[in-house]
Amino acid sequence: MPSDKEIYKSITEISIGTPEPKRAETNLLRFMDTAPEKERFLPYLKETAKLFAVSQFLANFCISNPAQLFSALKMMGEPITKEFLSKKSNEELFLHGESDITNIMKRIRLFKKQYLLRITLRDITGETDTLSSMDELTFLAEIIICFALQCALEINARRFGDPSSDEEPSLIALGKLGGEELNYSSDVDLMAVYATEEGQTSGTLSPAGIRTNRINNNEFYFKVIELFNKILSMNTEDGIAYRVDFRLRPQGEKGEIALPVKAYQTYYETWGRTWERMALIRSRPVAGSKQLGREFMNIIEPFVWEKTIDYSEIEEIKALKKKIDSTFLKDDIKRGYGGIREAEFFIQTFQLMYGKEHTGLRTHRFLNAVQSLRWIGIVPEEDIVTLRDNYLYLRRLEHLLQM
Repeated sequence: MPSDKEIYKSITEISIGTPEPKRAETNLLRFMDTAPEKERFLPYLKETAKLFAVSQFLANFCISNPAQLFSALKMMGEPITKEFLSKKSNEELFLHGESDITNIMKRIRLFKKQYLLRITLRDITGETDTLSSMDELTFLAEIIICFALQCALEINARRFGDPSSDEEPSLIALGKLGGEELNYSSDVDLMAVYATEEGQTSGTLSPAGIRTNRINNNEFYFKVIELFNKILSMNTEDGIAYRVDFRLRPQGEKGEIALPVKAYQTYYETWGRTWERMALIRSRPVAGSKQLGREFMNIIEPFVWEKTIDYSEIEEIKALKKKIDSTFLKDDIKRGYGGIREAEFFIQTFQLMYGKEHTGLRTHRFLNAVQSLRWIGIVPEEDIVTLRDNYLYLRRLEHLLQM
């Protein structure tokens, strides 16, 4: 084994080749001073230095959890699939009747960090590209969301009994989660739908054999989604899991946080706005009842795709664009001119305008819509290629900034 002097010299030399040499060196020296069996990390100094240069958050996690780093380094070549994460979730995030919210939140945050570590390592070492890293980040969020929803359902069922409907609620993703292109610091945009507000929960039996704690379905699902939100969004000593955003639901923050499926149908048939059509382009079920999720998607399909764009909606789209243009800073790669949001807005406008007649545009995935526009020939191919290439460049830049 090399001497400490030789190791420290190697650390200095390797750190010079990273994006942030001083940060890489400082973190590596901290790590090597405290890590047990530090010789096992020597073959991975280059990868570790790069990780410690780009992410102080993960550097701190690794310094406190060297075994997690070693495991991630050994498994860098293994893809992070949804099936893999589902298996790991069953092994590491088991519920087994637990009601301790603090412990559940702690396990979720640890689970996210250890697999975010692997995803980031795979990204910065070239094992994945921008598209596949977005896939892996999306898979991780979906698995954690599914587990958090199950926790919230089980805990509330133990408190209030089962609701009159046997069907679980469904969580509908929008935004980048809906588009299956999550980044390293995305909010997760969601809407919650349940089967019916009619009926009550079964309640719980008191020691005297009397049924108590019966509440109506609407109140039950409201409590489920509130607890789900707390499990993921609450800032604990281990940080947050995800920032959950329900503001895209009907009536925004003024509306109910969870609604029965018929209420969504009535709202979109009566009050739905153009911006909501654009938001729902990227919607898809991600957790809970698959059947209810499909029913929701069937309900919104005519609202999103079958309506013809009229003059008032074109004016609303122009007003939305103007609003976006007025809310950015000069170097904002997301909201600035030619930025990520503008590219998405451009493509979604064409999806709304031509999705009725061209079913290939009816997709929640941005790049699939770009490819469909290219095939249809509505937009000059040179412009579409330029948009696609620069969009991917900006998404890559966004990932590196957020790490």
